[in-house]
Amino acid sequence: MLLSELYKTNTTRYISDKFSETHDYVPAVYDRYFLDIKETAKTILEIGIKGGASLILWRDYFTNARVIGLDINSCKQFDKPENQYKDIFCIIGDAYSQQVVDMIPYDIDVAIDDGSHMIEDILFFIDNYLPRVKSGGYLIVEDILPEYIDMLHEKVKDLDYYMYENNATREDNNLLVITKA
Repeated sequence: MLLSELYKTNTTRYISDKFSETHDYVPAVYDRYFLDIKETAKTILEIGIKGGASLILWRDYFTNARVIGLDINSCKQFDKPENQYKDIFCIIGDAYSQQVVDMIPYDIDVAIDDGSHMIEDILFFIDNYLPRVKSGGYLIVEDILPEYIDMLHEKVKDLDYYMYENNATREDNNLLVITKA
């Protein structure tokens, strides 16, 4: 099953901008990259969890994975017993600090930065989280502003990467996927 197919089964459960009028990452990019690791992925990390719906989407899709959500704000949406999942873990802290990076394991299959969207944090994410992604895994940056694209092309030019650019719906509908060698 494609991620977009799962998403469509319960759009109220998976309320996220990853498959919306503003961003089309699920059908345009994630369906292609995630299908082959759906059953084998063990660790998914997302920075910037907002309401937490994408964590639930990752948990339901990557059936054998633990999902780690990282946010500077509270993860209180998972405090209620009916909203607790044995495979979703939240870390409250600044994802762009070495103290928090040191808490992250080295076996990540997919690491997604949907946090601050500021260039200095994106560069920190690439430098500090890519070493924690396992070989064959993906490091992904969402919601990239057009003025950052050339700088990011230069930053990752020697890596295996794909830059999805679609500014038709919104100027920051751009996404970077790095495949770890």
